[in-house]
Amino acid sequence: NGKSSNQCLRPTNSVNKVTYDRRTGQFHGGDRRFIARAEVLRLVDGEATRLETRLSGQARLLTQDKIGVTEFQLRMAEDVKLSHLRMAAFGAGGEKQLNARHFGTAGQELKRQYKYLQGFGDAIATGELSQKQILSRAKSYGVSARTAFFKSEKMTRESYGAREAKRSLDSQARHCSSCLGHSTGGLWLPIDQVVAPGVDCECNSRCRCRIVFRDA
Repeated sequence: NGKSSNQCLRPTNSVNKVTYDRRTGQFHGGDRRFIARAEVLRLVDGEATRLETRLSGQARLLTQDKIGVTEFQLRMAEDVKLSHLRMAAFGAGGEKQLNARHFGTAGQELKRQYKYLQGFGDAIATGELSQKQILSRAKSYGVSARTAFFKSEKMTRESYGAREAKRSLDSQARHCSSCLGHSTGGLWLPIDQVVAPGVDCECNSRCRCRIVFRDA
């Protein structure tokens, strides 16, 4: 599309101003102010919400016969890709911290999303889905941006020396059996034994679990 990789990664919100401070183990904004974990998660959720909005818009164009199925799939794939790259950069602690491993992990997840999109397009083309189902299913891809962040963050923290992590449940959320199984029950475990939120989960990236890290 003629954009450089750097341009593609820059969102229109404050996520691109956030970096990770290795010394303190915290994120901070462009003003060097440390950002509370709740604010970090709010930014992640904000990206997922914006992606849902964009994908819903593409679905409406399709159901109004303003674009065809192939164009719809291409637009969906592009929106998902750019959002995942932004969240990978955010989780990495800034665009400059992205490395081959981050891109490789993001690429694997995108391949999975593209496979789903192919099946989605096939179902639309064969008339299996109603307009309401198309709109709902398109919107559901938005939460995948959260998974991209958590995968990237865990990878970054591990590379910076974190050796333990614990995953807890949000007391105000409903949890699937996967989330219950992934919770560490308040215990610190080796980081490779802790599953990042949104990964291998029945609720498909919608889990409200939290994960924190520490050096051994």
